[in-house]
Amino acid sequence: YVYHKYEKFSWILSGGGIALLYLSLFGAFQFYHLIGQTLAFSCMIVVTVFGGTLSIRYRALPLAVVAVAGGFLTPFLLSTGIDNQIGFFTYIVILNFGVLAIAAFRNWRALNLIGLVGTFLSFAAWYFAYYDESKLALTELYLIIFFAEYLFATVLGNLFSQEESQSDDLGLLALNAAWFYGWSYFLLVNDYEPYLGLFTALLAAVYVFLASVALTTKETD
Repeated sequence: YVYHKYEKFSWILSGGGIALLYLSLFGAFQFYHLIGQTLAFSCMIVVTVFGGTLSIRYRALPLAVVAVAGGFLTPFLLSTGIDNQIGFFTYIVILNFGVLAIAAFRNWRALNLIGLVGTFLSFAAWYFAYYDESKLALTELYLIIFFAEYLFATVLGNLFSQEESQSDDLGLLALNAAWFYGWSYFLLVNDYEPYLGLFTALLAAVYVFLASVALTTKETD
C-alpha cells in the first residue's frame, strides 16, 4: 500500500540514486583516479543491470529509461580516447539484447525506440571520432547486427503477441530501415556503387518476405 501511494515519488528517488551511482563511478575514474577503467566499467554494468531489474520488479518504465541511458553513456563516460571498435560495438549489441528483453517482458514498446535512438547516437559518435576506410567491413557487419536485432524483435514481437501493432512499432520499423540503409549507402557508395542496386533489392526482399508472413499470420492487423 505504501509503495503504491508513493509510487512516482519512489521512481524519482530510485532514478536519482541510479544516476548518482553513475556519476560517482565516473568521478572516481576520471577525476580522482581511485579505480581503473575495467573496474569502473564492470561497476557501471552492474548499475545498469540493477536499474533494469528494479524497473521490471516495480513496473517502472522511467527507471528502465534511466538504466538504458546510463548503459549507452557508460563507454563514453569511461573513454580514454583510444578506439576499441570490437569491444565497443559488441557491448552495444549485448546492451540492445537487454533493452529488447526488458521491453518484451513488460511490453514497453517505447523502450525499443529509446534503445534504437541510443544505438543511432552511439554509432554516429564512434564514426565521427574513429572511422576510416580500413574499418569498412567490420563496421558494416555490426550495422547489419544492430539492424537485425531491432527488425526481428519488432516483427517477431508483433507476430506472436495478441495485440495489434501500434505507432511505436511502425515508427521503429521505419526508423530502423532508414537508419540502416542510409548509413550503409553512405559507407559503400564510394567503392561499391555498382552493387548498391542489388543491396537495395535484397533489403526490399527482406521486408516483402516479412510482410507476407505478417499478412498470413495476423491478417486482421
